[in-house]
Amino acid sequence: MAERVVIAPPGIHLRERIFVALIFVLAVTGAILFAASEKQFANAHFEFGKPRHFVGIGLPGAFPVLLSPDSAGSLIARSSIVGRAK
Repeated sequence: MAERVVIAPPGIHLRERIFVALIFVLAVTGAILFAASEKQFANAHFEFGKPRHFVGIGLPGAFPVLLSPDSAGSLIARSSIVGRAK
């Protein structure tokens, strides 16, 4: 049989094993608590099957906006396409 190799003295070796096991348990517990505290899905409703027609000019950006004509014909009405206001 192969001889067992001891890297650290028995007292220190035991403390290292306990420390590594404690770190592992804390990491797993923290991951479970973090995952449990997250919201699963955002509040949203999908309008599948309800096509609509929009007229205007799209402005690209982090939150795209559609500039659509108001009753007077000027491009004043701003509508969010996606993002916080949608």
